[in-house]
Amino acid sequence: MEIPKLDTGKCSLIISDYSTGIILNKDYSSYLNSGDDYFYVVESEEQAFKLAESKLLEKGNIEVAVYNHKGDFIRVFRP
Repeated sequence: MEIPKLDTGKCSLIISDYSTGIILNKDYSSYLNSGDDYFYVVESEEQAFKLAESKLLEKGNIEVAVYNHKGDFIRVFRP
């Protein structure tokens, strides 16, 4: 799956297993290189932070990395 180009202001989030660092799909299964859906796209940094926090509450043993529309790292959320 190719990461899309994002419009200005949008953010992407990628979730990984906190213990192993393995990238996870949206259903929390391990990402296996193709055909899987492993990132989220939201309209703003604020929405990205809210989604990251809610995913941590939902799953627990994950970390969520947030990137801006240029692909620059913004922040990581950990348990």
